[in-house]
Amino acid sequence: GEDQETLTSMALIQSRIGNYQSTVDMLEKVVASSPDSKDAWYNLGMAREKLKQYDEALKCYDHAIGLDANDKISWNSKGLVLLETGKLDNAIRAFERALELDPEFGAAQDGLRISRERIAAQEIEKFARAVLALEYERNRPVSREEAFRDGGIPYANLDAVFQFLNQIDEYPIQAMTPQERDEMETASRDVLVRSIGTGNPAGKS
Repeated sequence: GEDQETLTSMALIQSRIGNYQSTVDMLEKVVASSPDSKDAWYNLGMAREKLKQYDEALKCYDHAIGLDANDKISWNSKGLVLLETGKLDNAIRAFERALELDPEFGAAQDGLRISRERIAAQEIEKFARAVLALEYERNRPVSREEAFRDGGIPYANLDAVFQFLNQIDEYPIQAMTPQERDEMETASRDVLVRSIGTGNPAGKS
């Protein structure tokens, strides 16, 4: 059969031109005969990630990490897949490990920041839902004091929660199609993530 070096070179060429399935097929042969090749496992993970085969990509990165636990690139790539699939706590651990190995690793710094921002955004969205539930129960808008006292919203989060709710209120929700509501909620979350990142929430005061 083809030697591993030739297969690897061919696989990388296929990857560069976007033929990721061919890349996977070739690198599967490489890791089958050379299971101790960290680079082959890593490149296989990259190709599977491009194909959105995230579970398989994670397994490949874990193989690479198992062969070299001090490989910051593999830890960072694992973090990116976990971030993409919404496993934010695990993503944070992967990025933190990459940064333990190289505190100046910019890609891992970015991944860690985005993961933390998304967790914060999810918290604000959860608190916003609690305020909406309180308003539904009382059939009227509630004040910040009520949200804090009766809704259990932490004082430090009140501004962000009400700005998030104000932004949603700017849209005529009842007139929207389900798809438009989904798009609006996504846009709201995007604004929220950006505002948390800049420390300057968007929305009405």
